[in-house]
Amino acid sequence: MRHLPLLGLMVLSGCGNAVLIPMTDADADASPAFADLGGPDETCDPARDLAVQIVTESAILLRDLPDAGFHAGTLLPSFDIRAFDLQPDDREDVIAAVHALAGQRLSEFGLRVVGEEAPEGSEIAEAPEIIARVVITDLPGAPEHCGCQGSTSALGLPSDGPAEAVVFSNAYVDNGLAGVLMRYSRKERIEKLAAALSNSILHEVGHTLGLVHVDVPGQPTLLMARGGSSATKVSLAAMTTLQAYSQEARPVTTDALGVRETQCDVCVIEDTLAARRECLR
Repeated sequence: MRHLPLLGLMVLSGCGNAVLIPMTDADADASPAFADLGGPDETCDPARDLAVQIVTESAILLRDLPDAGFHAGTLLPSFDIRAFDLQPDDREDVIAAVHALAGQRLSEFGLRVVGEEAPEGSEIAEAPEIIARVVITDLPGAPEHCGCQGSTSALGLPSDGPAEAVVFSNAYVDNGLAGVLMRYSRKERIEKLAAALSNSILHEVGHTLGLVHVDVPGQPTLLMARGGSSATKVSLAAMTTLQAYSQEARPVTTDALGVRETQCDVCVIEDTLAARRECLR
């Protein structure tokens, strides 16, 4: 397992989240960035499944999202697909495709994707631990307010419940995806919209697992690329391609300070999840 040292800088990332930038040392095998989370939780079952929950119905925020101007207890409306020239009957197909695409990437790390309801037929004792909750919503004004397609409450997994993130699907209307989709068939629109939403979901989940933005000029298909998962400053077409986390160390950036270190996305995710599976909080 590859590790990142614990030393870091507190900076601003994304829409203004305070985050820890790992400081790398190629010759050191130092403690990973999650090492300060404390000892094992004796009430935790190391054999349990870990899951990411995707919420598409109206939802109450569990945590503050200060960069988007929301507070815990805010009611977010349900995800609406009509702005993409799709009909209400197409909504379930979009959601199913989002689950499949996001699940494809997350399964690489042994994570499940679940919806609003617990898995059918599961016992409470067998239910997975939801480590991150992502709400897809349409909230007029939110993308303009925070200047992004998504928002994450904090970097890293909290010990008192799931991390929380929000994906603003109406931001894709503002950045032109809705207009691009009009040239495609219904089936293609569903596939491309689902890919765009999945990329944003996976980008925000990346932040909850300890990732910050990386600088990859000419490579907009990395999930943590500066500018967001769909790298809209580079190419609208990138939004309709399922993207990936970097498996190599890439230069780290922050929009605010321009601090440059390096980050291997997959390495950080593996270490973060290993700590959670070992019941380290």
